[in-house]
Amino acid sequence: AQPILRELLRLYPALMSAGTSPKVRSRYQRSADLGHGWFMRCQRRVEALLLLDEAGYAVEAAPIRRSIIEQTSPCDGSPA
Repeated sequence: AQPILRELLRLYPALMSAGTSPKVRSRYQRSADLGHGWFMRCQRRVEALLLLDEAGYAVEAAPIRRSIIEQTSPCDGSPA
């Protein structure tokens, strides 16, 4: 799973790099900002999880792992 996570972590920064960030209609800017903030929070949690796992703190990383699952699962309880 770690190689896949590492590959996915590179996708969004590449998309948001200077000059290539997606254009958003002004009426959707607030939603885009909220989505960006949510995604960055999830991404930083994944980065923290990987660092903790590499350092041998997999058990201590469990709350972060649960938080990632909770933040990325559908609200209606159906499988992702």
